[in-house]
Amino acid sequence: MPYPILRQAAGIALRWYYREVAVVGAERIPATGPVLLVVNHFNALVDALVIGWVVPRRIRITAKAVLFDNPLLGAFLRSVGIIPLRRTSDELARRRAGAHRTASEPAAAADPARNAASFEAIVAALDAGAAVLIFPEGKSHDEPMLAPLRTGPARLALAARDAGKAGGLHIVPIGLVFESKATVRSRVVAVVGDPIDVDAWTSATEHPAAELTALIADRLGAVVLTAPTQERLEQSQWLARQVAAILAPAAPPLGAEPSLVEEYTIAARVVRGLDTLESMPPDVQRMAAHALRDVEALARDLEAAGIAPTDAVISLRTVHGARFVVRELALLAAVGPLALWGRLTHWVPFRLARTLALRDVTANDQPAMRTIVLGLLFVLLSYVVQAGIVLALVGWLPALAYLLVLPIAADVDLRYSDRLRAAWGRMRAYLRLRNDRALGAELTERRRRLAGEIRELDARVQALEGPRPVSAS
Repeated sequence: MPYPILRQAAGIALRWYYREVAVVGAERIPATGPVLLVVNHFNALVDALVIGWVVPRRIRITAKAVLFDNPLLGAFLRSVGIIPLRRTSDELARRRAGAHRTASEPAAAADPARNAASFEAIVAALDAGAAVLIFPEGKSHDEPMLAPLRTGPARLALAARDAGKAGGLHIVPIGLVFESKATVRSRVVAVVGDPIDVDAWTSATEHPAAELTALIADRLGAVVLTAPTQERLEQSQWLARQVAAILAPAAPPLGAEPSLVEEYTIAARVVRGLDTLESMPPDVQRMAAHALRDVEALARDLEAAGIAPTDAVISLRTVHGARFVVRELALLAAVGPLALWGRLTHWVPFRLARTLALRDVTANDQPAMRTIVLGLLFVLLSYVVQAGIVLALVGWLPALAYLLVLPIAADVDLRYSDRLRAAWGRMRAYLRLRNDRALGAELTERRRRLAGEIRELDARVQALEGPRPVSAS
């Protein structure tokens, strides 16, 4: 299967699962020449799919060599340019399970030559000017912090340079930030960090691989949203959503909520602020505590009133309300039938995939991966069945047209469903605030005052820490 086809299929699957897949700093990835992409690994196979979709050039991916033992799977993996990576743990597990070893025989040690062969294959790919994806944590996990990085990427880069290969090699860190990786129609952003020019990098110690690994960890850590605990991470993300809505100059256009890029920037600032708060002067600590209480109180009152934070300051003018109704009814008439068709033709495979994906879940990196893989499988099977029925009834040309429109209908359904939910929420907020003008005036004043508190607090913290923006705008 050609890489472009696989990439497009992955992109469709990602757009069906996530309502926003964004990238920041893509221009930092060299358009040509050897590149080692080092990425955090929080969401299993989905991480590789996201990178393949947001990186504008073709990438080579490393995968466990044991997967290549299956002839059919191995042939497929090779056809899309995946490089087998032999790890000691995989080799030992494979040998223990081998049919040729008796119970009395000790497990053989992994052959270091095989690991060297994997390194040589990656270096050869880099020398040919490829972009190779590596997850330096060595595993997918649910922890709120980066796992200690392996030295493999650093050793690969240095080995290539020392051998006079892969000239111009850059190591590019990419942080994947998931709003809620196990939740359908959530969001993800890939943040590209500062590249490392391997040719220009020099070691100041006798352990260059360890030193380069530390630098990679610093660069990757700078673009990954982490926190000491999962509770702190979720608190920071929640605060970022509230703050982004409070600082917005006006209610965003329907369906144009604050980007996850902006929320990520604010959340990273919140995490840093919470981590350093205890070292701040007492007056700054009091300001932070007061602002936090006000944000939480406003969020509680908005929730009680059934109003989304982004809808707290919508216009209550009759002309704007009428324009809203006319626009949404026109949109319903234009895309509603196609969205309904998309729902009818995809509901069964989507629901079946999600139901099976949520069985026996033991980690948060399983639901998205399972849903996407099973969803693609079941959707393709349903397409074959539907196209076969149309073919039998009216011929191959209508069947082909029907087949081409099916994924478009699914995409329209998912996107319009998101908008419909947002429109319903905004309509309820409009009616609630129209019927209680005093509540609207109170919320507007509290939001204005709280925005001032947040900006003042940020200015004080910046003066103590150095300038760091509170938003991405």
